[in-house]
Amino acid sequence: MNKPNLVTGNKFKFRQTAAKNRCFLRLLPAMIGSKITVGNSKWEVLLLLLDVHDIAMCPVFSMAYTIILDDSVEAFSESFSKEFPNNSFKPKMHYLTHYGSHGRSYGPLINYWSFRFEAKHHYFKDAANRLKCRRNILKTLI
Repeated sequence: MNKPNLVTGNKFKFRQTAAKNRCFLRLLPAMIGSKITVGNSKWEVLLLLLDVHDIAMCPVFSMAYTIILDDSVEAFSESFSKEFPNNSFKPKMHYLTHYGSHGRSYGPLINYWSFRFEAKHHYFKDAANRLKCRRNILKTLI
């Protein structure tokens, strides 16, 4: 289930799965967008990230989408580095710069993501940690 965890109190740091984070970020503008002041630069960075996300997760791609994706990634990167100068780019953020060319080469990116594999793999990683048996891990998990 990808329903986000409840955010309580002033503490905004909470752990949840990637599916829950994705759902939370997609719903956040609808939940609190009307309460954000116009011109809030941090909010603009988030909206640019959501633009990148929406284009990258399109089930159908055209050449125009890949060019728009390149422009959106560039705008997000510039605004992120300007708004958060003390934070460095993570490797995953760098990979965004390659999404446009990969979309032109291979088609819609959603066809190549490993999201479902990671979810299934998590089950086996969790089972291996609980069993604490590393002698023959393949036979243990079958």
